[in-house]
Amino acid sequence: MKRAKLIPEEVEYIVVGSTMTAPDEEFTDKDGMHFYIDRNGVVSTPVEDDERGNFLPRYAQNSIVIIIEGGYTDDGTPSAKSYFRNQLLSVQGISQTMLRKYPNAALTMWHELKKGINPVVSAKDITG
Repeated sequence: MKRAKLIPEEVEYIVVGSTMTAPDEEFTDKDGMHFYIDRNGVVSTPVEDDERGNFLPRYAQNSIVIIIEGGYTDDGTPSAKSYFRNQLLSVQGISQTMLRKYPNAALTMWHELKKGINPVVSAKDITG
């Protein structure tokens, strides 16, 4: 699929979200996000970071979207403890790189743009 390019000066958000899934729940809808970090910390890039994604359509022209697998514990409780340290380190590295590439952008949690608790972490959890 040919995608429109992002205009670097217009990128306002480096959005961190989550699949909001339990450990035994599979997540397969990776289309449209820029970065996906699975439970093992493996990063995939469904959309290039200089192209518009469509995982968060309203913000497609001015955001980079990073999604972490997890969000719920085994007992169905939403918790930051559902993420592994290597996942959060991956988010930290990616977000730092994207903030350098897009200097007008700010690290933004999904729940700041859409209602809910997603991703059950704060920017401080990611940046240390």
